[in-house]
Amino acid sequence: MTDETPPPETGPPENVPETGRSETGPDIKTSIKAGSTWRRGLFMLLFAVAYGVAELLLFVTAVFQFLCLLVTGKTLDRLRIFGESLGRYFYQIVRYLTFNTEEKPYPFSDWPGAAPGD
Repeated sequence: MTDETPPPETGPPENVPETGRSETGPDIKTSIKAGSTWRRGLFMLLFAVAYGVAELLLFVTAVFQFLCLLVTGKTLDRLRIFGESLGRYFYQIVRYLTFNTEEKPYPFSDWPGAAPGD
């Protein structure tokens, strides 16, 4: 009497068909070859650079606004509104970079305005 167990199956796991695709999406080779993946990566790189430029612009805006406050005792409304819209632009870039939206920020869409009533 021998107590042998049958050899394990050598086929693909249950959730992965033999085509190389899992049930949740395309395989790695398909993703790497897809032009849309590389296009998205290029746009992400460009918007990361745009974010850095916008950071510099935010710094200059804040310093200038502070200097106006020191000299005149009040801030500039137009600069405050621009700062608000710049903050919304940061938000759009972050949403795109983190895959929360497919809508590309400015210059591929309109510049974000300040909230109504601000």
